[in-house]
Amino acid sequence: MTIKEGQYKSKFNIENKYNENEFEEDIKNITNLKINEIKANLPSESEILGARIEIIQKFLDSNKDKIIEKVKDIIMQDINEKKATYTYQN
Repeated sequence: MTIKEGQYKSKFNIENKYNENEFEEDIKNITNLKINEIKANLPSESEILGARIEIIQKFLDSNKDKIIEKVKDIIMQDINEKKATYTYQN
């Protein structure tokens, strides 16, 4: 073994000895960095709320006639039930 090889091996061994606590700390730091990166790319609550409102608005706009008819049916059913109850009581 030459001096150069010996120096390399001893340097390599010193640099690659990993203390368990250091390893766990590095893993924790890397994990936290990744979590923060993911969080930074997530939409905010107001962006999510805005998107939900937009979806609901599009649904209502595209189904307006069906919704109006359904509401009319419910109102007429309620009126007819009240008429029937009133007639039955008299």
